[in-house]
Amino acid sequence: MTKEAADPIIKVLENYINEIGIMRHKLRAFDQKPPLGDHAYGKKVAEHMWEAANGERSAREALISLGIVLEKSREALLRASNQYQEQEESVQDRLRGLGVEGS
Repeated sequence: MTKEAADPIIKVLENYINEIGIMRHKLRAFDQKPPLGDHAYGKKVAEHMWEAANGERSAREALISLGIVLEKSREALLRASNQYQEQEESVQDRLRGLGVEGS
């Protein structure tokens, strides 16, 4: 993949990665259990709400997973575009060494 083809996709991925960072910051409101009183029912509901917000099937975890996938995708595109560019330069150098013009 060329750098020119990868750059717009990388930019979109970076925008989403930034948005996820903002959303994750906003989700810090769920770091603590909601204050629903000192009685047993209030504590139980608060625990359930906290677990729903922070458990392995929560929106927070889904957001974290999405961020990881986007970061890995961004890395792969950066590598692919850099490798392509390096390979293309290597081929051009070899062609120049053979006396082929116009490359």
